[in-house]
Amino acid sequence: MGNQLSFAVTESELQRQRASMAKGYSLDPRGKGDAIMIVIISMFYGIKFLAVLYMLWNRNYPPLKAKNLTIMTLVMVASVIWFVGDLQTNGHIPLANTHLTNCKAFGIWGRLLFGVCLQNSLISLRAYILYRVFGRSLTSHSLALYIPYFMYLMCLVIFGVVMQILKPAITIEYRPDIDLCSHANGFVVAMFSIIAATVIIGLAVHWKIRRIKSSFNENREMIVAYVIVLFVLLFTAILSATRRKYIRDVRLRIIFTSLSHFMTNSMWWLIMAVPLYKCAFDRERYLTQWISKLHKDGLQKEYNVELNATDVNVCKLLLAANSEGNKEVANIFPTEDSIYGDKDGDFCANKHVSFSRPSEISISSHGGSSYERVTRLSSAVDRHQGNILPANPNSYVVPPVGPQFYTPISIPENAVMAPLTLIAAHNRHLDNYDSSNRHLL
Repeated sequence: MGNQLSFAVTESELQRQRASMAKGYSLDPRGKGDAIMIVIISMFYGIKFLAVLYMLWNRNYPPLKAKNLTIMTLVMVASVIWFVGDLQTNGHIPLANTHLTNCKAFGIWGRLLFGVCLQNSLISLRAYILYRVFGRSLTSHSLALYIPYFMYLMCLVIFGVVMQILKPAITIEYRPDIDLCSHANGFVVAMFSIIAATVIIGLAVHWKIRRIKSSFNENREMIVAYVIVLFVLLFTAILSATRRKYIRDVRLRIIFTSLSHFMTNSMWWLIMAVPLYKCAFDRERYLTQWISKLHKDGLQKEYNVELNATDVNVCKLLLAANSEGNKEVANIFPTEDSIYGDKDGDFCANKHVSFSRPSEISISSHGGSSYERVTRLSSAVDRHQGNILPANPNSYVVPPVGPQFYTPISIPENAVMAPLTLIAAHNRHLDNYDSSNRHLL
């Protein structure tokens, strides 16, 4: 019996079909349908592999880094192992004269444990990390974080060892007459039980983090993902219960495998598609919006997000001088709640800003003329007036009315200011300038 997959029905497949009919049951030969399915799914995994390489190449891009790239890479590896196990267990490829006749290795350890269960449990681990950080205010780098996951993996190993010890006749065994792996009823029940338990754990953990900080909230994506997961799990369980010999029907086995890998790929892409696309085609804009949202969530200290100091000092000066700490300044400098929205109205969020807390402000020379520093700051403010003025000509920024109390300010040494060439009058003034005479803005 041959062991080469072909787009045409081979003689060996016709022999399998005749042998099955002689025993009183039908068997669809492997051929064009199986080969086309394998090529299409393999193409999707090829694209996913390139996406993983691009993701790892840009691993220092903060919006990508926040997705936990190590776990997402392992999820991709687990889904590939799952795919190989499905090809063997669902009878899409010839098994004879190959190592694929070891049904327990590929069907239990490969497909079930290191494929389905590992892939779904890694998604749950990723959610559990967020739950510890945001739900319980615990560190994301501790041994206690991984203890529950190690316990779950130990349960998988124990399950695999027990299935390995049991006789193939009551678990899964190779049938050389039809070149397929046959599953016992008890094994099918145990298999779907452990898969269902894994999915329920994932649902419970994601339910716990449904209201976490917006920078890391994936509530919509996970709702869509788990709707797909529950539908596919229910469909495959019913199919396995009502049509135990579904792998002998070419249409049913193709539907079974295609739905399974549509599920696993959709979950991965729902998490990674947006940051990957933005990293490739809208890198700076998306990063600015993401950091702005991170700042609103109060999480800037957890990430090294130091941006241009000039713009933040200009923002601080404008906020101090025009609002005097009034919260209504948000009406003048609106912020965008959605990272997918327009950022043109938010000056401080649009620029590369270092989100350090504003300090007390007073003018000091720091080895240079305070007048020169104020002059430079004024020039920097002038350069950004175009960004501050409203785009709508019918909208105006109302200046404060009444007596104004001027706030002393200090200009940090590391602030990046544009070079300024002073005219002769200014130079003469600086020559006679008394450093004890301090100006207030």
